[in-house]
Amino acid sequence: MLTSLALALAFAPPEPRVVEPRCEVAAVVSCLQSLSEGRPGRYAPKPEPYVVIPCPPESQFCVTTLIAVPKAGTAEVARMALARLEMPLPVPRTRPSPTTYVGLRTFLWLESDLWHVYRARARAAGQRVVLTGRPLRVRWDLGDGREVCVGPSGPEGPCSHVWTRSAREPYPVTATVEYEVSWTCEGACDAPSGTLPVLEASGRTAVLVREIQTSAHAPR
Repeated sequence: MLTSLALALAFAPPEPRVVEPRCEVAAVVSCLQSLSEGRPGRYAPKPEPYVVIPCPPESQFCVTTLIAVPKAGTAEVARMALARLEMPLPVPRTRPSPTTYVGLRTFLWLESDLWHVYRARARAAGQRVVLTGRPLRVRWDLGDGREVCVGPSGPEGPCSHVWTRSAREPYPVTATVEYEVSWTCEGACDAPSGTLPVLEASGRTAVLVREIQTSAHAPR
């Protein structure tokens, strides 16, 4: 026969088991364009705000609801590839340099090894994107005018400029290369190809412009 203490132990409810509450909510991240200082073509992803919903402190169980995450569009994957596309800054050259003269044809050019095709790749959501950047032209801002040249040119032409007035301080010279940026996609793409806005990369130098002084002596 069971004693009263045994009966009490046999029919006592089990002690509650403490369960650590845990809730998780999926975070959605999209890549947004942001130009880095002095490094054209380099971009960084920016996360969108997300919320983590805590369980009530007194609860022992927590049910997590699955949230459908939107698929990244192909254009966004192309921007991810753009973040990996590195192109050097142009180094503008002039001849003569660093001093030229009013009315003298001064040649403008870039180093030719800059002038080639650049590529970068990115994968996301079953999409494989190849990005291609091609230099189109060079825009020269020269302090007293502008020249637009196709190709890197060279120390003997064809790109050149003639300053029409001298100055005490050097004229600022800026060479801006304009790149055509296109992409192609394979896999679960929403478009097979496309283009991004023209990408620009600039380099700077300065040229001092003087006047040629002549003198004539009358015969005695």
